Amino acid sequence: MKTITLKIDEKTRFGKQFLSLVEFFTSEDKGVSVLKEESKPGMEDALEDVKENRINSYKDSNELFEKVLG
Repeated sequence: MKTITLKIDEKTRFGKQFLSLVEFFTSEDKGVSVLKEESKPGMEDALEDVKENRINSYKDSNELFEKVLG
């Protein structure tokens, strides 16, 4: 099975036509389905970053450049 992520501009003619095709193919249970992607609010993402220790802090720009440039 393959999962594909698409961005479709629903305001354009092509986007509307493509969405109607997707609706047609997913209307019957023939092996094609649409998965809704659940996105988290920005604050939840930020708190998760803190919990997973993905936040770096530096006292000044010199320290930052030392870390980045080695």
